[in-house]
Amino acid sequence: MAIDRLNAALVTGVPGCNWIVRFEDSGHVEVGSAADLDRIDSPGEGYVWLHLDAIDRRSGDILRGVKSLTPAAREVLSGDPNHPFVEFADRLVFGALVDHSHSMDGPQEDTDYLRFACGPGFVITGRRIPLCSADATRRALADGARAAAPVALFDLLVANLCKCSGALMREVAATLDRIEDNVVIEGRGRDQRASLGRARRSAVRLARHATGLQSTLE
Repeated sequence: MAIDRLNAALVTGVPGCNWIVRFEDSGHVEVGSAADLDRIDSPGEGYVWLHLDAIDRRSGDILRGVKSLTPAAREVLSGDPNHPFVEFADRLVFGALVDHSHSMDGPQEDTDYLRFACGPGFVITGRRIPLCSADATRRALADGARAAAPVALFDLLVANLCKCSGALMREVAATLDRIEDNVVIEGRGRDQRASLGRARRSAVRLARHATGLQSTLE
Protein backbone atom coordinates (compact mmCIF):
# COMPACT_ATOMS: atom_id res chain seq x y z
CA MET A 1 0.00 0.00 0.00
CA ALA A 2 1.36 3.43 -0.98
CA ILE A 3 2.26 5.83 1.80
CA ASP A 4 -0.18 8.74 2.12
CA ARG A 5 2.26 11.61 2.42
CA LEU A 6 -0.57 14.08 3.08
CA ASN A 7 -1.96 12.09 5.98
CA ALA A 8 -0.46 14.60 8.41
CA ALA A 9 -2.63 17.29 6.80
CA LEU A 10 -5.59 15.66 8.56
CA VAL A 11 -4.18 16.76 11.92
CA THR A 12 -4.79 20.49 11.63
CA GLY A 13 -5.11 21.59 15.25
CA VAL A 14 -7.90 23.87 13.96
CA PRO A 15 -11.40 22.90 15.22
CA GLY A 16 -13.86 22.47 12.38
CA CYS A 17 -11.15 21.92 9.74
CA ASN A 18 -10.65 18.45 8.26
CA TRP A 19 -7.37 19.27 6.54
CA ILE A 20 -5.07 22.04 5.37
CA VAL A 21 -2.98 21.62 2.24
CA ARG A 22 -0.49 24.18 0.90
CA PHE A 23 0.42 24.56 -2.79
CA GLU A 24 3.49 26.17 -4.26
CA ASP A 25 3.35 28.07 -7.57
CA SER A 26 4.45 24.94 -9.41
CA GLY A 27 1.43 23.06 -8.09
CA HIS A 28 3.59 20.99 -5.74
CA VAL A 29 1.65 20.20 -2.59
CA GLU A 30 2.74 20.10 1.04
CA VAL A 31 1.09 19.47 4.39
CA GLY A 32 -0.35 22.73 5.65
CA SER A 33 -0.77 24.09 9.15
CA ALA A 34 -2.80 26.62 11.09
CA ALA A 35 -0.21 29.25 10.14
CA ASP A 36 -1.36 28.94 6.51
CA LEU A 37 -4.71 30.49 7.41
CA ASP A 38 -2.93 33.85 7.40
CA ARG A 39 -1.95 33.34 3.74
CA ILE A 40 -5.54 33.28 2.53
CA ASP A 41 -6.10 37.04 2.73
CA SER A 42 -2.52 37.84 1.70
CA PRO A 43 -2.06 35.90 -1.52
CA GLY A 44 1.52 35.63 -2.67
CA GLU A 45 3.21 32.54 -3.97
CA GLY A 46 0.95 29.51 -4.12
CA TYR A 47 -2.34 29.04 -2.33
CA VAL A 48 -4.07 27.07 0.43
CA TRP A 49 -6.83 24.43 0.43
CA LEU A 50 -9.00 24.23 3.54
CA HIS A 51 -11.52 21.40 3.81
CA LEU A 52 -14.08 22.12 6.51
CA ASP A 53 -16.56 20.08 8.53
CA ALA A 54 -19.82 21.94 7.90
CA ILE A 55 -21.47 20.18 10.84
CA ASP A 56 -18.92 21.56 13.31
CA ARG A 57 -20.09 25.04 14.25
CA ARG A 58 -16.51 26.06 14.90
CA SER A 59 -15.89 26.00 11.15
CA GLY A 60 -17.89 29.24 11.12
CA ASP A 61 -15.11 30.88 13.13
CA ILE A 62 -12.68 29.99 10.33
CA LEU A 63 -14.97 31.43 7.67
CA ARG A 64 -15.54 34.65 9.58
CA GLY A 65 -11.78 35.08 9.73
CA VAL A 66 -11.42 34.93 5.93
CA LYS A 67 -11.96 38.52 4.84
CA SER A 68 -11.71 37.61 1.14
CA LEU A 69 -15.03 35.75 1.30
CA THR A 70 -18.17 37.59 0.31
CA PRO A 71 -21.29 37.15 2.47
CA ALA A 72 -22.85 34.98 -0.25
CA ALA A 73 -19.83 32.67 -0.44
CA ARG A 74 -19.62 32.46 3.35
CA GLU A 75 -23.31 31.55 3.53
CA VAL A 76 -22.86 28.71 1.03
CA LEU A 77 -19.90 27.26 2.93
CA SER A 78 -21.62 27.37 6.29
CA GLY A 79 -25.21 26.77 5.22
CA ASP A 80 -27.34 23.94 3.86
CA PRO A 81 -27.80 24.37 0.08
CA ASN A 82 -30.97 22.96 -1.46
CA HIS A 83 -29.83 22.90 -5.10
CA PRO A 84 -26.58 22.68 -7.04
CA PHE A 85 -25.16 25.89 -8.51
CA VAL A 86 -21.98 27.72 -9.45
CA GLU A 87 -21.61 31.52 -9.30
CA PHE A 88 -18.83 33.97 -10.07
CA ALA A 89 -18.67 37.35 -8.33
CA ASP A 90 -16.03 39.62 -6.79
CA ARG A 91 -13.14 37.43 -8.03
CA LEU A 92 -14.67 34.38 -6.34
CA VAL A 93 -16.11 31.19 -7.79
CA PHE A 94 -18.44 29.57 -5.27
CA GLY A 95 -21.38 27.23 -5.07
CA ALA A 96 -22.45 23.68 -4.28
CA LEU A 97 -22.31 20.40 -6.20
CA VAL A 98 -24.02 17.11 -5.36
CA ASP A 99 -21.42 14.48 -4.48
CA HIS A 100 -21.54 10.89 -3.23
CA SER A 101 -20.35 9.78 0.17
CA HIS A 102 -17.48 7.37 0.53
CA SER A 103 -16.42 4.75 3.03
CA MET A 104 -13.68 2.17 3.35
CA ASP A 105 -15.66 0.15 0.78
CA GLY A 106 -15.57 2.95 -1.79
CA PRO A 107 -18.29 5.24 -3.20
CA GLN A 108 -21.76 5.01 -1.69
CA GLU A 109 -25.14 6.13 -3.01
CA ASP A 110 -25.75 8.60 -0.16
CA THR A 111 -25.19 12.18 -1.27
CA ASP A 112 -24.41 15.58 0.17
CA TYR A 113 -23.38 18.94 -1.23
CA LEU A 114 -19.74 19.74 -1.74
CA ARG A 115 -19.67 23.41 -0.80
CA PHE A 116 -16.81 25.41 -2.29
CA ALA A 117 -15.30 28.84 -2.79
CA CYS A 118 -12.20 29.58 -4.88
CA GLY A 119 -10.30 32.85 -4.66
CA PRO A 120 -6.88 34.14 -5.73
CA GLY A 121 -5.06 32.53 -2.79
CA PHE A 122 -7.33 29.75 -1.62
CA VAL A 123 -9.83 26.99 -2.17
CA ILE A 124 -12.23 26.34 0.70
CA THR A 125 -14.49 23.31 0.60
CA GLY A 126 -16.97 22.02 3.14
CA ARG A 127 -19.05 18.90 3.68
CA ARG A 128 -21.37 17.29 6.24
CA ILE A 129 -20.37 13.70 5.45
CA PRO A 130 -17.15 12.33 3.89
CA LEU A 131 -17.38 12.92 0.15
CA CYS A 132 -15.75 11.12 -2.76
CA SER A 133 -14.46 14.16 -4.63
CA ALA A 134 -12.56 15.71 -1.74
CA ASP A 135 -11.05 12.46 -0.48
CA ALA A 136 -10.07 11.26 -3.97
CA THR A 137 -8.51 14.63 -4.75
CA ARG A 138 -6.44 14.69 -1.58
CA ARG A 139 -5.21 11.17 -2.31
CA ALA A 140 -4.40 12.08 -5.92
CA LEU A 141 -2.36 15.03 -4.69
CA ALA A 142 -0.56 12.76 -2.25
CA ASP A 143 0.28 10.49 -5.19
CA GLY A 144 1.82 13.34 -7.16
CA ALA A 145 -1.01 15.14 -8.97
CA ARG A 146 -0.37 18.85 -9.51
CA ALA A 147 -2.75 21.82 -9.32
CA ALA A 148 -0.86 25.03 -9.97
CA ALA A 149 -3.84 27.35 -9.35
CA PRO A 150 -7.10 27.29 -7.38
CA VAL A 151 -9.12 26.77 -10.56
CA ALA A 152 -6.96 23.72 -11.38
CA LEU A 153 -7.78 22.24 -7.98
CA PHE A 154 -11.48 22.89 -8.59
CA ASP A 155 -11.20 21.11 -11.94
CA LEU A 156 -9.58 18.15 -10.17
CA LEU A 157 -12.39 18.04 -7.61
CA VAL A 158 -15.02 18.00 -10.36
CA ALA A 159 -13.12 15.32 -12.30
CA ASN A 160 -13.01 13.08 -9.23
CA LEU A 161 -16.69 13.71 -8.54
CA CYS A 162 -17.43 12.46 -12.08
CA LYS A 163 -15.17 9.42 -11.60
CA CYS A 164 -17.09 8.52 -8.45
CA SER A 165 -20.41 8.68 -10.31
CA GLY A 166 -18.90 6.59 -13.09
CA ALA A 167 -17.82 3.91 -10.62
CA LEU A 168 -21.34 3.72 -9.20
CA MET A 169 -22.82 3.50 -12.70
CA ARG A 170 -20.51 0.59 -13.49
CA GLU A 171 -21.71 -1.15 -10.32
CA VAL A 172 -25.32 -0.77 -11.43
CA ALA A 173 -24.44 -2.09 -14.89
CA ALA A 174 -22.72 -5.10 -13.32
CA THR A 175 -25.78 -5.74 -11.16
CA LEU A 176 -28.06 -5.64 -14.20
CA ASP A 177 -25.75 -8.07 -16.01
CA ARG A 178 -25.98 -10.50 -13.09
CA ILE A 179 -29.77 -10.21 -13.03
CA GLU A 180 -29.91 -10.88 -16.76
CA ASP A 181 -27.73 -13.97 -16.36
CA ASN A 182 -29.97 -15.26 -13.57
CA VAL A 183 -33.10 -14.70 -15.66
CA VAL A 184 -31.89 -15.89 -19.06
CA ILE A 185 -29.44 -18.61 -18.12
CA GLU A 186 -30.82 -19.94 -14.86
CA GLY A 187 -34.50 -19.10 -15.35
CA ARG A 188 -34.73 -17.30 -11.98
CA GLY A 189 -36.91 -14.41 -13.09
CA ARG A 190 -39.35 -14.27 -10.17
CA ASP A 191 -36.74 -13.99 -7.40
CA GLN A 192 -34.88 -11.19 -9.23
CA ARG A 193 -37.67 -8.63 -8.94
CA ALA A 194 -36.40 -6.99 -5.75
CA SER A 195 -32.84 -6.71 -7.07
CA LEU A 196 -34.09 -5.34 -10.36
CA GLY A 197 -36.18 -2.71 -8.57
CA ARG A 198 -33.21 -1.55 -6.51
CA ALA A 199 -31.00 -1.40 -9.60
CA ARG A 200 -33.58 0.64 -11.48
CA ARG A 201 -33.90 3.14 -8.63
CA SER A 202 -30.12 3.46 -8.44
CA ALA A 203 -29.92 4.03 -12.19
CA VAL A 204 -32.58 6.75 -12.03
CA ARG A 205 -30.80 8.55 -9.17
CA LEU A 206 -27.46 8.41 -10.93
CA ALA A 207 -28.94 9.65 -14.20
CA ARG A 208 -30.61 12.54 -12.38
CA HIS A 209 -27.32 13.35 -10.67
CA ALA A 210 -25.37 13.31 -13.95
CA THR A 211 -27.94 15.52 -15.67
CA GLY A 212 -27.93 18.00 -12.80
CA LEU A 213 -24.14 18.21 -12.77
CA GLN A 214 -24.01 18.80 -16.52
CA SER A 215 -26.59 21.59 -16.42
CA THR A 216 -24.88 23.24 -13.43
CA LEU A 217 -21.45 23.34 -15.06
CA GLU A 218 -22.57 24.35 -18.56
